Amino acid sequence: MKKLLSSVAALVIAAMTTVSAQAIFNGTNEHLRFGIQLGMNVSSFGHEQYGWLAGWNVGATALYNSEDFIPNSYVRGSVLYSRKGGSASEDRFTHDGAPIVAHDAIYHLHYLEVPVRFGYAYEMNDDLCLMAETGPYFSFRRGGSFRSEDVTGFTEHRISGRMHKYYDDLRRFDVGWGIHVGAIYMEKYQLTVGYDWGLCDAVPDSKTYNGTGKNLNLSINLAVYFD
Repeated sequence: MKKLLSSVAALVIAAMTTVSAQAIFNGTNEHLRFGIQLGMNVSSFGHEQYGWLAGWNVGATALYNSEDFIPNSYVRGSVLYSRKGGSASEDRFTHDGAPIVAHDAIYHLHYLEVPVRFGYAYEMNDDLCLMAETGPYFSFRRGGSFRSEDVTGFTEHRISGRMHKYYDDLRRFDVGWGIHVGAIYMEKYQLTVGYDWGLCDAVPDSKTYNGTGKNLNLSINLAVYFD
């Protein structure tokens, strides 16, 4: 009886492994698929001073079948251009504590971002496969903008590779970790929802900013893979 149960369990596991691989890789022996990704970001700096701000990401993505090493597993890497940032609202005061003016600021930071995620896939039916993935990301700031508004009027400053000394404290490099879940439909369309935690201070503590801030980002992404 034990031998029979062991044999049945082995067959079920083998069938799940084979089916999940087919759900992502068209049932062929191909190990690598390429596609494009477009997504929406909702980001902040993880500090009580900063609120959430809408952004976007777009780029190329690749899916590698790693089932030869771990059943039902895959590795997904992307090269994305991503806009993150945060908004802040604060009151400015004189040296004796008297309020001067309310001040609103919006930071749009543009990154070249490279996430590498390790995933697991499970087939629900012939058309739908559920997926969960986690892994690090590495990003390099390529520019952006800083917008502020107070009673004196509205101003906007461009943030480039060579920045004005006012922005020197903004970090050019960021690394973090993300967890994403989603599904792939018809072996081609992948929808994911994920959250990424930055590990570096995108906004360091300094006389310019009230406290440090790390990139936090909630994203909804659609990837389309080529046949």
